[in-house]
Amino acid sequence: MKYKLIICALLVSFSCQTHKNDKKVNIDGFYLQILLESYYSQYYQYPKDLDSFMMFIKDYEFPDEYSKTINTFKRERKNIFIENNDSMLIIKHKEDTVFTSNLRSPCDELNYNIAYYLNNYLLFNRQYESVINDSLVVELQNGLKNIQCNYNKVLEDNNPESFINYQIIILTYDLDNGLNSFCSNNKVLGYYPYFGEVENYLFEFMNNNNMGKIILPSAIFYN
Repeated sequence: MKYKLIICALLVSFSCQTHKNDKKVNIDGFYLQILLESYYSQYYQYPKDLDSFMMFIKDYEFPDEYSKTINTFKRERKNIFIENNDSMLIIKHKEDTVFTSNLRSPCDELNYNIAYYLNNYLLFNRQYESVINDSLVVELQNGLKNIQCNYNKVLEDNNPESFINYQIIILTYDLDNGLNSFCSNNKVLGYYPYFGEVENYLFEFMNNNNMGKIILPSAIFYN
């Protein structure tokens, strides 16, 4: 099943560099960057290897103008390599670097780009592949709202750059590891009974819908 991914202007700052070599292969840096940002929007990370990127391209539909870039990757698959280290994404064709980009992370961006993450709920199947299902997201949100009704306070945020007055953290849940903060510097979840209820709900939700992992934003509710 192919998912239709809506591609719009990305209001985030990124730096990339494309190196062209007419004797090797030309890769359009603009369209490649948008493909990579589309991947990021579904995983909150860039692809760690070429196989991950090619599987993503296979599972989603992109506008016709992306065909040339996608076809280049298909044609040159044996010669293209992705290196993903702590700070940079590097794409090589044989020995030549054809593309570089700084890595992104919600942990770095929540302070200034919270709107990007505020209503983004990422679902994954049991193989940890991204799944787009709006009805499941609505079901998930409604279940969380029912839990939130049991609490009458929300932890405030004093960040002057934020357009909301409460703190947002990113949560990740899977059946093996339970509920955790996506970022290691987030609040300790065990301090707040709300997250215990959330964890129990996500366990039931994921088993009922055959999900393998969820990444979601959350305020911090308490009484």
